[in-house]
Amino acid sequence: MKRCCFCKANEVRSRTLATLQQLRFFQTRVDARIIKTGFDTDTCRSNFVVEDLLRRGQVSAARKVYDEMPHKNTVSTNTMISGYVKSDDLSRARELFDAMVEGRTVVTWTILMGWYTGNNRFDEAFKLFREMCRSRTLPDHVTFATLLPGCNDAVPENAVGQVHAFAVKLGFDRNPFLTVCNVLVKSYCEVKRRDLACVVFEQITEKDSVTFNTLITGYEKDGLYIEAVRLFVEMRRSGHKPSDFTFSGVLKAVVGIHDFVLGQQLHGSAVSTGFWRDVAIGRQAHCQAIVAAADSIPHVGNSLVD
Repeated sequence: MKRCCFCKANEVRSRTLATLQQLRFFQTRVDARIIKTGFDTDTCRSNFVVEDLLRRGQVSAARKVYDEMPHKNTVSTNTMISGYVKSDDLSRARELFDAMVEGRTVVTWTILMGWYTGNNRFDEAFKLFREMCRSRTLPDHVTFATLLPGCNDAVPENAVGQVHAFAVKLGFDRNPFLTVCNVLVKSYCEVKRRDLACVVFEQITEKDSVTFNTLITGYEKDGLYIEAVRLFVEMRRSGHKPSDFTFSGVLKAVVGIHDFVLGQQLHGSAVSTGFWRDVAIGRQAHCQAIVAAADSIPHVGNSLVD
């Protein structure tokens, strides 16, 4: 019995030593690679520590390590800025960002814009976008997808147009950047430029359900109920499956035009796709108005709008 335990202990010890040797070999290769590529070993290691502390939510500890770094690089500062933004501390994030003479990356700009749009400070987000363009840092598709959802009727129409023009210039206004295309449609709807929203919509060669939902909702909010219903029919004929957001917009439109026959068909379609089940168990809070509207529509079978 003792011999068996001794053998197992030796086996564990051998495996542990082998693992440690592998780790030392790996560390040596990493250090060699860092030196070969010109990176400072201490800086690189400190960056890893800062990133790890931020990942665990220890922002103050991460800042302490950052401040004590003898040689910081752009990765160091960008990582710290990102950590502050994610912890909702914009003032310290901007303090570091504004002090950067060089090294601001598209990721850093985009993260800051995301904070502004997420906190309904759209003017600052667009101001930051213009500053970014002047600095000759090119936005990517994530930048547009982050900035444009901040549009509402308080945002000047020309601001959306400027962002759109930049997206066109960089080729982000077409597939495969469908997310950017969809938010462009939504942005023009929000600033009451339905005509431009339709232009963008028609230029999208491979639409998805979000594309249709966005314009259907835009039509309904603008009181263009017939257009909303027609687009829903086009959506169904093109093979796209409606969602709760689809029915939310189109059922309101049907109530708006008082077409109860069509309403009955849509109600049946909603039931057959499981949408009504979601409403029944309260999963969609925004559907309360739809339920009230549907109460005025006599229930018929599960007919579909083709």
